[in-house]
Amino acid sequence: MFISRRIAGAIVVGLGLLSATFVTTVHGKEAPPAPPAAIAAPADKVDLNTATARELEELPGVGEATAKKIIAGRPYKSVDDLSSAGISDKEIAKLTPLVKVGKPSRTSVPQDAVDHAKVDLNTATAAELEALPGVGEATAKKIIAGRPYKSVDDLDKAGISKVQLAVITPMVKVGKESHAAGGQEPADHAAAKVDLNTATAKELEELPGVGPATSQKIISGRPYKSVDDLEKAGISEKEMARISPLVTVGKENHAAAVEAADHPTKKVHLNIASLKELEELPGIGAATAKKIVAGRPYKSVDDLERAGISEKEMAKIRPLVTVGREHPAGAHEAANHVAAKVDLNTASAKELEELPGIGEVTAKKIIAGRPYKSVDDLKSAGVSEKEIARITPLVKAGEEPAAETVAARVPPEKGMVWVNLESGVYHFAGDRWYGKTKEGKFMSEADAKKAGYKASKQQEEKKDN
Repeated sequence: MFISRRIAGAIVVGLGLLSATFVTTVHGKEAPPAPPAAIAAPADKVDLNTATARELEELPGVGEATAKKIIAGRPYKSVDDLSSAGISDKEIAKLTPLVKVGKPSRTSVPQDAVDHAKVDLNTATAAELEALPGVGEATAKKIIAGRPYKSVDDLDKAGISKVQLAVITPMVKVGKESHAAGGQEPADHAAAKVDLNTATAKELEELPGVGPATSQKIISGRPYKSVDDLEKAGISEKEMARISPLVTVGKENHAAAVEAADHPTKKVHLNIASLKELEELPGIGAATAKKIVAGRPYKSVDDLERAGISEKEMAKIRPLVTVGREHPAGAHEAANHVAAKVDLNTASAKELEELPGIGEVTAKKIIAGRPYKSVDDLKSAGVSEKEIARITPLVKAGEEPAAETVAARVPPEKGMVWVNLESGVYHFAGDRWYGKTKEGKFMSEADAKKAGYKASKQQEEKKDN
């Protein structure tokens, strides 16, 4: 009995399977899938008109910026409408199977709600603007400085590029002009701009692309009657275009004009400035600073030419320097700077190598050719005219070296040469430097040659004669 029940159960199961197969197959063809499963799929899609930013960001390839674009572009009648919100065809193709617009209803996406989600160009904070895609601190400052706006297209006047404009247009608005937002507040925005005539160096350096050197140029070029006057201070057209929307010259007033007129005292004084102060000027390094110091005193900025400063360098620093009003103390100090020149007859190799274009080899040439009665005597030491011209403002032949007054040392044996250990040159008896240089020793000529020392020029000339 138990066995017959099991057999009966198996028969029932078999009939059930045959029945299912018959239902799903008609004359060898598969029947269409059950309607309920096909209809249920769209319920899982993300509705472009109602989804939150978080829900949109869960879609593949959709980040914070794209989610904002989608929300800003609402309402949508079809998925293809995403293109009007700045979504690329590639992104739309990727999203299409996963999103829907459903049936737009006034209650689900009221226009006021869409407008409210957009960033108002006239009232948004810098932080809100920086949250827009592609808008950084500098661009946010430009937008704020360019207020008020009557339309989104007015962003063009604030220096926003067409590309940036296209990206953020779906996400911004200018709202409805009101007296508070469009009247009094924008008028006050002029005060938010940086005044070229009164701003501190720190305030100027907060402008995009303006560093310490450029801020110093701006301050030195005061006063300004218009932003275009920045050109006279050595500011390039590119720099001017970048900061124009962010700066103002304000209303000229006597106090500001007087303060600006007194700014030359803040310029670097060519006759008394230290090397460090000169090196802070744009394009002025240690070598050029030394040239400037060596060429003192100056009666005008143009006198820098005689110190070997190029026209290009002069043009760059002209707005930042002054020779000031000559006064006895300043003139005396400037005159004393001649002592700062390097003496060709006494300078060490290290001191000579600090001169522009003078390396170890040339320094040795200079030392070997001593003494010099004038700077032009460097030619006889094998120094080129170009090198002489470069260092002339920085050197002097000065007084005869003190070594000449030193009592000549007596050689232990006759016929020995005196080797100047500093210059590597040896002198014979009868030479002016024989036994008299500060550092030296007596050697036989053979030993001197073997050690690599060279005979003095005077001795070579005697041999030639």
